[in-house]
Amino acid sequence: MKGRKKMRKFTAEEFDEKTAFFDAMACSPWFYNLQEELWHWNGFSNPVYLLDVGCGTGRMLIRKSDSSQKAVGIDISAGMIQVAEELAARQNKNVDFLQGDAESMPFEDQVFDTVMCTCVLFLMPDPSRMVREIFRVLRPGGHLALLNPAPHLTEAKAEKAAQTLSPKERPMLIQWGKVAEKRHRFSQKAMKELLQKEGFQKVDSCISRDGLGMLTTAAK
Repeated sequence: MKGRKKMRKFTAEEFDEKTAFFDAMACSPWFYNLQEELWHWNGFSNPVYLLDVGCGTGRMLIRKSDSSQKAVGIDISAGMIQVAEELAARQNKNVDFLQGDAESMPFEDQVFDTVMCTCVLFLMPDPSRMVREIFRVLRPGGHLALLNPAPHLTEAKAEKAAQTLSPKERPMLIQWGKVAEKRHRFSQKAMKELLQKEGFQKVDSCISRDGLGMLTTAAK
């Protein structure tokens, strides 16, 4: 990450403006498959209290809410949360959504037994701050599951992979590769060091089957 310009934190308003884009991305088969691969690779088994950090429009959490006794999603964007609440209501899903900052969440210490976070950590200027906050809200023995772009993902590689997608989906994958180049692309070693520094144990990462993402699990 040396030689890069100092990263700034994206604002809630910037994500509000892209709510429709991110919701469409959440529905895209390539992104859906990445989330499902993370869920099954992590081996989630009926989490008692599940938190989705940076939940976006909540589609993954809504899908998985039946596997949890209680599910909560948090996102910095009010627009995302509004859509998530509407989707949950239409599907009669008992999921709580709230607007909040991933670096300073409005939860007590050691509340959740499972935290998932898809495509958020790599955007943060200082990822350690978010990791530290997730560690705080996790119960001892709790588990974390992360999805981030693969360390080798570039805009050019995303464009090549996007050739197999429908014209509607291509811009979403290309944009993901473009943003990945400008933010953090963690190697497996770097991810392990980051999580272990903040107290996590049993850190394991692998590249997704399609080569686009990196899946990570860890325990408190």
